[in-house]
Amino acid sequence: MLPRFPAVTRCLSLAALCVAGPVAALEFPLPPPGEDIIGQVQVIKAKYEDTFADLGIDITDTGFWELGLQQIETQLDEAEKLAKKLGKIK
Repeated sequence: MLPRFPAVTRCLSLAALCVAGPVAALEFPLPPPGEDIIGQVQVIKAKYEDTFADLGIDITDTGFWELGLQQIETQLDEAEKLAKKLGKIK
């Protein structure tokens, strides 16, 4: 006789799939070779009285800081590769 746990798990999984709501996803076309921007570039001209909230930026969100750190790490990696290629560092 099969254990009950896998059977119960399968039944609950099937029930969850039946009750799940609609799912949406965004699709972006891949940029042409040599470009690394997906979507459109937006330019926002801020004045001295504008705040981050006015600009739609939530600096309390850890994702904001994680993205910034990730971008810095990427730029540092690219700079290191270039420096090695140019023979400036080993």
